Amino acid sequence: MQPNPEQTYWLNQIAAGTSEFIIGVDEVGYGAWAGPITVCAAVVRRGWAHPQVRDSKKVPPARRAMLVKEVLVYPTVLTHFVLSNPSEVIDSLGLVQARDECIADALELCLCAYPGSMVVMDGNVVPHRSPKETICLPKADNYVPAVSAASIIAKEHRDSYMRELHVRWPEYGFDGNVGYGTDSHAAGLAAHGAIPSVHRLSFNPLKKYAHLKLRV
Repeated sequence: MQPNPEQTYWLNQIAAGTSEFIIGVDEVGYGAWAGPITVCAAVVRRGWAHPQVRDSKKVPPARRAMLVKEVLVYPTVLTHFVLSNPSEVIDSLGLVQARDECIADALELCLCAYPGSMVVMDGNVVPHRSPKETICLPKADNYVPAVSAASIIAKEHRDSYMRELHVRWPEYGFDGNVGYGTDSHAAGLAAHGAIPSVHRLSFNPLKKYAHLKLRV
């Protein structure tokens, strides 16, 4: 995938940076019906890249697990922080604020360890409490290895958690849909109702379950 002119501009800005380290930030679970919103901030040295490290959605699960265990570790990834907010917080604060809290806290931890690092995140809006020099680049997980690394770590962390939930509540197919809206997930909701500690009852497809007797 070739970057468009806007993406090219920001990629050139990243390449022209002088900081020794880059903090990549990405999220996973934004559009899911169930489970947490999860953010990873990962620190790598400028210039680092790996041919198999790219957007986590394009990496097969087995390879993603291997990368997290064997590649995306120290000293390749100098440090990383994975933070999540659960469905209750998403329903209370709203999805954007719940995500931005995770981003801000993960960045603060990384910058304490590696002050002066360049911050690059996937997206087009700088979240509240982010450093003012933060670069937001749409599809950064495709183009910036630090963001790709964060994307893979975040997805592996969240998917593992959703598989744990599947063991307790197999009716919703969390081992396959990892909380996203699929036919199997919708069928599970119709048959069994929502799980208040897991499902995002503020989301439009699930609001009808907020006034029903919920499963525990």
